[in-house]
Amino acid sequence: LRTNTTLTALDVSENRGMCDARAVEKLVEGIHTNATLTFIDVQLCGIESDANLRALADAINGSVASALGCVACRFFPHLRPETTHLRLQMTKSEAAVVPYGAFQLLAACVGRNTSLLSLDLTRCPLKRRLGRCFAEALALNRSLRELNLGRTGLDDAVGRSLGAMLYENDS
Repeated sequence: LRTNTTLTALDVSENRGMCDARAVEKLVEGIHTNATLTFIDVQLCGIESDANLRALADAINGSVASALGCVACRFFPHLRPETTHLRLQMTKSEAAVVPYGAFQLLAACVGRNTSLLSLDLTRCPLKRRLGRCFAEALALNRSLRELNLGRTGLDDAVGRSLGAMLYENDS
């Protein structure tokens, strides 16, 4: 992945052997440096632990080169290259079983996504930590036109982060 200049989509779904630390490390390294990969499918493979999902999110967020803006994961609706509207609604009990890293990965991809026009997070219990992740991602996103954050439990600090996002994002 690190030196590949043509790959735009990578599907590693249902490969249980992908949980090996060395395999995850190499994948994270490749994502961090690859400038052509825009979609990754990690459904039902060993990568879906909280630590691994956080590492993938960090690789995207910490990269100048990464164009990875779409992800398929078993914890939320798939954000595919052709996705223009994404609705992520879940109860507190449903959200409680989703690793924090899955939300971080989704937020990182939203930040790099170029097709998403509408994001509906109504009733998704984001609260402070996840609200800040999404605020940072939204500061980078240049395609989003509609954002619904109703009933997400955001506090004043996240409100300030969202205000700063609106100030930084001129699109």
